[in-house]
Amino acid sequence: MVEPLADSSVAYFALDNVAYHGRNLTIAFDRAGTRYLKHGCTGLCVWIDGQLAATSPTLTRLNVTLPARPDISVSLGDQRRRVVYDRRDT
Repeated sequence: MVEPLADSSVAYFALDNVAYHGRNLTIAFDRAGTRYLKHGCTGLCVWIDGQLAATSPTLTRLNVTLPARPDISVSLGDQRRRVVYDRRDT
């Protein structure tokens, strides 16, 4: 859930590259749609790992669900390790 603390006098803001539970989040608000429109944002927008995940035309609470992370196999020379994320931290 994103719950902005800014009031209605704020015309725009952006938080970029926010690390959260192994994800990269960007949260932006552009009331007029002139600052972040090239990124597909008018109003309040949330991107997860570079993908637009949720939008709202106004500065209000926005529910966003983090997608499940895939398991990752990592090669360490002649050894392979499988990394399995603990789903409780998502």
